[in-house]
Amino acid sequence: MLAYQDDVLAYPQFAPFLRNAESFAAHGIHFRSIPYAKLSTCNLPDSLDAVFLQSTYSPAEGEVEGLLRTLKEGRPHLEIAYFDWFAPADLRFAEKVDQWVSHYVKKSLLRERSAYLQKVAGHSNLSDYFSSRFGTENPPPTWTVPSSILPKLCVGPSFSTSPDLVRLFQRRHLPAEKPRPIDVHARIATKGTPWYSAMRSKAAASIECHFSDLIVASKGIISKSKYMRELQHSKVCFSPFGYGEVCWRDFEAVAVGAVLVKPDMSHLETDPDIYLPFDTYIPVRWDLADLNERVRAALADPIGMRRMAVRAFEVVRDHLRGPAMVDLAMRCSGHADQHSVAPNRDC
Repeated sequence: MLAYQDDVLAYPQFAPFLRNAESFAAHGIHFRSIPYAKLSTCNLPDSLDAVFLQSTYSPAEGEVEGLLRTLKEGRPHLEIAYFDWFAPADLRFAEKVDQWVSHYVKKSLLRERSAYLQKVAGHSNLSDYFSSRFGTENPPPTWTVPSSILPKLCVGPSFSTSPDLVRLFQRRHLPAEKPRPIDVHARIATKGTPWYSAMRSKAAASIECHFSDLIVASKGIISKSKYMRELQHSKVCFSPFGYGEVCWRDFEAVAVGAVLVKPDMSHLETDPDIYLPFDTYIPVRWDLADLNERVRAALADPIGMRRMAVRAFEVVRDHLRGPAMVDLAMRCSGHADQHSVAPNRDC
């Protein structure tokens, strides 16, 4: 059972389970879906083995814990996996769900899992770093992370599984290269919390400072369709961090063959991993001190850029065609160790 949130940011986590129904059926897994708000023990099928659950961003006090307690009391053998669809790499719901879930799934995780047990300023590793760098204040985190959640952590779907992007990655190959008149694509919103605004304003200023002699797409508000056309005509796309590291534009750029330039992502685990240094993207320092050097070196090597763009596209294409989603579903439903799943397993 997929207990989902009706949100464009949440949908990519569950979309592949619904889109690839035939592949799952071949493994004996059948999905049903229900809005999170309507989930209760009264409407669970008798044959149900597992629930994959997304909560709201700001649930009422005790809401998630109460729901999970009720589910487990009514169905003690039910496997429950919590799907955290929020942007930061933090584990803000770990303390709430740890007692009842077998897996905690996110679109990105810190490679050094023990870092989750350390205190940070604000709510995430990003707020900690950038609030310190720019001297901004942040509210203290309102949660702690139990060490018992660490073995349950699991990387799941990210933005590449959204329908609009899946359609682009269904192509066998990245289309043949055509002229790209825009050198740097860098549309950067800057309004937000103090550390976020400072970080993004610095990124926007760096673009304006270093690339005034190049053709840059960075000014004004445009439609999504025009934004995608710009990306298709851009050589490189600079994608700074948001409230989390992984951004829509990372995959949008890869989907249309613009080379991704981004602050170093080596601290994160993602699947698919489009953050392979100088293979699928160009990493820059978090303080952007080498942004000018790295972008200009890339622009001077169009053959290398094309190779990188093709490689990044293939990583996502192959991931979407591969067994990753089936493997994840089997793991989170308690069947990971079974080579053949018994028929009519319901999730």
